[in-house]
Amino acid sequence: MSDGEAPGANPAVSGAARRAGASPGRRIEFLIVGLVILGALGVGVTNYSPLWGFRYWVAMVPVFGAVCGTVSWARVRARGETLTGPVRRQALHWLGLLAAVGLIYLLTEAGRMADTAAGPVALLCLALTTFLAGVHTDWRISLVGGLLGGVVLALALVEYFAWILLSLAAAAALLAVWVWRRSAGAKAQ
Repeated sequence: MSDGEAPGANPAVSGAARRAGASPGRRIEFLIVGLVILGALGVGVTNYSPLWGFRYWVAMVPVFGAVCGTVSWARVRARGETLTGPVRRQALHWLGLLAAVGLIYLLTEAGRMADTAAGPVALLCLALTTFLAGVHTDWRISLVGGLLGGVVLALALVEYFAWILLSLAAAAALLAVWVWRRSAGAKAQ
């Protein structure tokens, strides 16, 4: 055992493997930001075209699954464990999301769900699946799921309060025009 090894560490696991399971830092953070952007972009794509939205969400399942699988694989490898169990769990986890996205679009095709609701619902499923993947792999992946859930919440609040916000903005604009005209009239006198 070298000076840098922890007592009880598995000597069969190399230092490189241990480092692979450690936080890759900026690369993981870059991937996290990218996943959040891709999730938010998907809502816009789905609202623009439900058909392209379906294709987008299906394409995002392996992207999110690959990122989470990579993090899981690195941690398992660093511990010197076999990959069979974690790979099977990750595959089933993300196949479950793929099935859920398929069911969402089946509901839209059957007329049981509005096309415009499909994007946020699919994003909510992606948020939950990502959050749960993070529970089993890395807290930062859970953070991605939480942020995606926050995007869903923001979309719901913006749509809910849009008319109120628009009315307040219109009232503020009218007030500003009235004050400007009044002050311009006072200066002219």
